[in-house]
Amino acid sequence: MRNRGVPISLFSFQDIITSLTGVMIIGILVIALQLVDSIRKKQATPPLDPEFEEMQRELAELRRQLQMYSETEMEEPDERLEEFRNQSLEQLNLRLEQERQLVEKRRETVDNLRNNAEAMNEETKRLAEEEAERHQKNRAELEQVLEEIRSKMAELKTEEEKTLARSRQLKEERNQIQDAIAQKQRKLEFAFIGNRTHTPILVECTRQGFRAAIYPPDKAEILDFQGKDFHSNLRDLTHWLKQFDFSRYYPVLLYRDGSLENSEEIEGEIKKLSPAIKLGRDPVSMSVEIFPK
Repeated sequence: MRNRGVPISLFSFQDIITSLTGVMIIGILVIALQLVDSIRKKQATPPLDPEFEEMQRELAELRRQLQMYSETEMEEPDERLEEFRNQSLEQLNLRLEQERQLVEKRRETVDNLRNNAEAMNEETKRLAEEEAERHQKNRAELEQVLEEIRSKMAELKTEEEKTLARSRQLKEERNQIQDAIAQKQRKLEFAFIGNRTHTPILVECTRQGFRAAIYPPDKAEILDFQGKDFHSNLRDLTHWLKQFDFSRYYPVLLYRDGSLENSEEIEGEIKKLSPAIKLGRDPVSMSVEIFPK
């Protein structure tokens, strides 16, 4: 038979467990006997407690469970101890040392993990604080910029309101000026200062024809030469001018509405009436009234 060293006996442990179990059983039996004795004493008189029968049933259940527990402890030994019964003390010590080293390694691993976790936690906390500080700083800067933008917008709005008010004022002033100019233009009349030796004949020239009258036109008949084409109107005008003595009268040609482009033809036809004829010429705006209405 192989020598396994000094064997370890576990019977003492089982004896202790069995003794404790017996003590518990005895204690429970004593308590149960006391309960039974007390019950017997009370059976001489009618029971006062209405739950007496319920207590009896509970006591019977406790006895049954105690009996079952006792039988289980006696019949089923602990299988976890079977592994160690056939091992020597050196083997148990070696295994214990191995378990202790394994526990130490696991403890070191746990400590390292804990230290790393704490370091990471500190780093994360530091980064979070820096990020929060940066965010707070950026928020303050953004709020400052936003406040400046609001101030600028308020200033711009004020300037815009002033500009709009000034624009409306200028528009009103421009309308007033235009109204005043229009009123003045409506009142403009052609004023001519003739010489003392010749009386002017005012001839209004347009693209299509002519109107003519002896100056001042408000005291003379105004003749209209505009009912035909341009050359026919020009012939009618020259025919009308033949009746005047050009030593006392002279035509004054008042060009308007782009009629200057025909000025050479008009003046050439009129000069054919007399070699001594004198002509006056002047461009006139459409807003200037030559002949009274």
